[in-house]
Amino acid sequence: VTGVQTCALPISGDAAIADVVDIVTECGGLDVARAQGERYAAEAEEALRDLPASEVQRSLSDALAYVIDRRA
Repeated sequence: VTGVQTCALPISGDAAIADVVDIVTECGGLDVARAQGERYAAEAEEALRDLPASEVQRSLSDALAYVIDRRA
């Protein structure tokens, strides 16, 4: 895959994980993931609007709102 860096070494420990997070952030990976998540969330919200009002529909809507708010 073009533009993707790979690492053959096992990653372990807090410092290594922090390094990976820094690299992903610097390369724009978090922004790409957030944008894709927002697209999925919009699709889910639209699908939920088509469901009849019920406790299940409200629970799914609440779960989606929680995930969206958590990412912000």
